[in-house]
Amino acid sequence: MRRIRRNILKHLKNLRRELAASGLAFALLAGCGGGSGAGNGMPSHAIPAVGGNGTLSLSLQVPSPALQANRRSPKYVSPDTQYIGISYLSGVNQTFTPAQLETPQASFAVSSPSVCAIQSNGYRFCSVAVSLAPGTYTVGITTWAAPPTSGTFAASSELSQATLPGEVVAAGTAANLGNATAINASLDAIPAGLAVTPLPSQTHVTADGATYDIIGMSPVDFLVEPVDAAGNIIVGQGAPSVALAADSAHDTVVTPNTGNPNEFAVQVVAWNSSPLSLTATATPPGGSGLGPTSALLSVQPIQELWGSYANAGPIDGLAGFALQPTSGATLYYAPPFTGAGTGSLSTPIDSLIGNTNAAALNFQGSVVDSSGNIWVADNATNQVAEYGLPTGSQGLAPTGTQLALTLPSLGTTGINLSADSSGNIWLYDSFTGYLNEYAAANGTLEKSVSVSSLFAAASLSTIADIEAVDNGPLAGDILIVANQFQNIYSSLFAVNSPFASPTVSTLFAGTSSASVQQVALTPSGTLAWMTLASSSGNPSLVAANVVSATSLGPTLGSLSALHSCPGIYSGSLMGFSSAQPIAAAADGSVWVAPVPASNGTACNYALSGTSVTFTGGFVRDASDGAVAISIVP
Repeated sequence: MRRIRRNILKHLKNLRRELAASGLAFALLAGCGGGSGAGNGMPSHAIPAVGGNGTLSLSLQVPSPALQANRRSPKYVSPDTQYIGISYLSGVNQTFTPAQLETPQASFAVSSPSVCAIQSNGYRFCSVAVSLAPGTYTVGITTWAAPPTSGTFAASSELSQATLPGEVVAAGTAANLGNATAINASLDAIPAGLAVTPLPSQTHVTADGATYDIIGMSPVDFLVEPVDAAGNIIVGQGAPSVALAADSAHDTVVTPNTGNPNEFAVQVVAWNSSPLSLTATATPPGGSGLGPTSALLSVQPIQELWGSYANAGPIDGLAGFALQPTSGATLYYAPPFTGAGTGSLSTPIDSLIGNTNAAALNFQGSVVDSSGNIWVADNATNQVAEYGLPTGSQGLAPTGTQLALTLPSLGTTGINLSADSSGNIWLYDSFTGYLNEYAAANGTLEKSVSVSSLFAAASLSTIADIEAVDNGPLAGDILIVANQFQNIYSSLFAVNSPFASPTVSTLFAGTSSASVQQVALTPSGTLAWMTLASSSGNPSLVAANVVSATSLGPTLGSLSALHSCPGIYSGSLMGFSSAQPIAAAADGSVWVAPVPASNGTACNYALSGTSVTFTGGFVRDASDGAVAISIVP
């Protein structure tokens, strides 16, 4: 023991000799326990000058980890600070290298009672000082979450840092870091990472490992918070500014929350089979010299099937079903059910459902626009109205915007709706015979085309379906399914833009064995799905490539509607009607709405080589059939 003591004394004696030779000395003094101003940045604590030198002094308060709610620490001294380092360079506005900060000329352990005094609130009030020869210095203050190894701190344990560009040391005086009387600056936090999480109680997002599934086009609010090397969330003065950027393919749109700079709304606007990577960035305050830190947010788009329903069955109004893929499952689509077995019903993630009395809703045609809002032909009000995109806190509700048109008193049953990627709503009214384009932003009429005038015959007898095309050879055109005057078989036509002088092309000529009933183009615009009626047998579902703006290729496959989809109660395969709505999904497949009296099973089909097959995906809504369906995004 005596030998150890002699060695320590000898070491200290040599250290004093070395410090004297360099003109450097240290003065440490424990705080007096009070320090009411200690929470306001880094207040000064007077330290006597040492010899003929001047003194730089620093006092700061280290929060108690046990008292930090949610591990948040302000202004910015981390509750896990273990060491305080002081580096200095002679001259004004000098630049420290990382190595110079990691090997400070002076470092102090927060656990040392001669450096930090524990206060009644559990915080530690720390006072340190460095005695220097007269001159002007650039001073760096760094806090660390772990002790040094052989005098060098690990960069991974750096918590916060501040650089003071011009501290003047005069002989025999005490210079308080920051200015002549007190320190008003704060340490700049060094983000070691970012925590990106959705706000709670949101229905359109679910965690899937390290990825978040976002259902449909509803915006989801995420909180982006920088964390320090010890895992504390950085808040308050000295905290980095954060940003969240959309994915590189721009399949997402990110909107900052003006009321909270750490919150961002993420909306998926295009489907992708693989997760999308958004980039979160934390940038320390300007002038700190610290670089930004980034992290990736992985989101997987999940499509949503929207249906509008008349007042029949358990659903009337609007309902949206999450087409949730399950990893490793036999069925690609596995929407949640309310029960088990063949009698279970799919649970809508969004719904606006009336009841069996006079308040029952009676919705006819519907479509989802490019922003995700739902437009519905309401047979009760005789209007086409917009319903706002549901969010975590706001369900389906009318926005107050309606299309500027006067519908006949007979109701909206003759209305067909479609939407394009430019934010327009297309409407065909069988009572007027006009194909109209409306601006979704305010419902005003922009274009109007008399469909009957496009044909050599006097008029069209019936239009069963319309579809606006955004991509592929038919981009900008409007498809219509109709039968010409005195022709009982329906064909597929393309009304070619520009609509000031449109032309019409026959894409698929109807016959007695193949009369077109419904059409749906995939979002890429390269594959057309059609349901065909036959005068001699069951209806069928076919697919054909879009070859040009005037023609389709030969049908690639055909599936008889008979026994093609499981019934909801018996589980046996049932058929669909050729007149039921269909909607193409971004993966190239197609959904067929439930046939009336089929007990409500919407089914998913895909093209496999030259065959159309049931994928095993279905949604059981137990209605008498949706009047219209849409798949988003």
